[in-house]
Amino acid sequence: MNLRLALLFLLLLPALLPAQWTNLGTQSIPLQMTSDYLGIRISHHPPAVPNTGPIWKLRNTNDDWVTEQIGYVGGGGMLGCCPVEAISFLNDSVGFVQYLNFGLKRIARTTDRGLTLTPLQAGGEFHLMPSNDAQMQALDDTTVYVVGETFSLTGTRALRITPTRNDTIFEDTAMIGEGTRILFLSHQVGFVIGTDQQGICRLYRTVNGGTNWSQRLAVNVGPMRAIDFIDDSTGYVAGASGVCYKTTDAGFTWNSIAINGPVDVYAMDFINAQVGYLGATGGIVLRTNDGGINWFDDVIDSTITVRYIKAITTTMAYALSTDSVLYKRDYVAGENAALQPQNDIRLYPNPSSDVVYIIMPDASPLQRWKLYDLQGQCISQGQETTVHLQHFPMGIYILEVQSNKGMQRLKVMRR
Repeated sequence: MNLRLALLFLLLLPALLPAQWTNLGTQSIPLQMTSDYLGIRISHHPPAVPNTGPIWKLRNTNDDWVTEQIGYVGGGGMLGCCPVEAISFLNDSVGFVQYLNFGLKRIARTTDRGLTLTPLQAGGEFHLMPSNDAQMQALDDTTVYVVGETFSLTGTRALRITPTRNDTIFEDTAMIGEGTRILFLSHQVGFVIGTDQQGICRLYRTVNGGTNWSQRLAVNVGPMRAIDFIDDSTGYVAGASGVCYKTTDAGFTWNSIAINGPVDVYAMDFINAQVGYLGATGGIVLRTNDGGINWFDDVIDSTITVRYIKAITTTMAYALSTDSVLYKRDYVAGENAALQPQNDIRLYPNPSSDVVYIIMPDASPLQRWKLYDLQGQCISQGQETTVHLQHFPMGIYILEVQSNKGMQRLKVMRR
């Protein structure tokens, strides 16, 4: 009888589990998803036939890629002969391509989903070091912002590029270039993030189009590779060791918020003020549906790192791993189960000024716990159900609790 019940449980198990991430196969990178079933990617290496351009892939309605080849002639070097480093699309049709051209970087523009490309002329050529982590932002249909390591390896430089101009708007000789990011909310308000030689990540802000910059955040944890704004006021940055900050005043001030543990965040995307996603090491996707107050773990594959995340709707997202595999998930199926804590572990009292007690569910004995600060440092650990907080400053911490049913991370607040 017990064997029959066990077999029945195994048969029913797939239906009870929440929907998982679907592996859509290895992709060429860079890649950008612009909407459900529609994305654009470019081969990173030259095609077999010279001067025929890179291969672009457009998605159709059955999750297959359709190959379309672009031809481009003229301009002192063919786009097809040179590796593509970054793409940035404003919508399904209009976008820009950053590629190498005989040691220089160039920008080309498309208005037809990449079927044809037109290199920018006077402003479209610039000097920055080649990079596997190149990043750029298309602000509108004529303006692109790029950032990277200088050609002389003497720091980081950011440029504003238009069809007629190429202007350096930021330069810092102390930044080493790793994990450098740029984001402009308008032609006036923008941000540059980079890490200096001491491993301190610094966020700079301009309100006059790059004429002047002020440092608004400095965190000694390493690169913060992810930045996203929901509107002109509310935004987030996140990076190494699970550090995450939120602003509600257009980046003038930043307040630390807690995510689930000291994972290294590589990507971020918010679809609205409530729903957002983080992509991290360990194949972790963190999802919030309350504007960053709570985050819920969702592991694709513990052996990968999520380097790109795109929220298509409030319940659908794409994720791209560092080994170029694209995944997709719809959270509608099994959403409630996916957003519930795994073990139903509770903390009492929380907030607390001195001690917090770990209350375990039935048949889930506590194995061990670790307490982390918001910089990802383990500051205490133990095996008992009492966690002492009185020796630590007031603020938010992450308690990682291990039981025989797995691991759960919870916020702890000392007041």
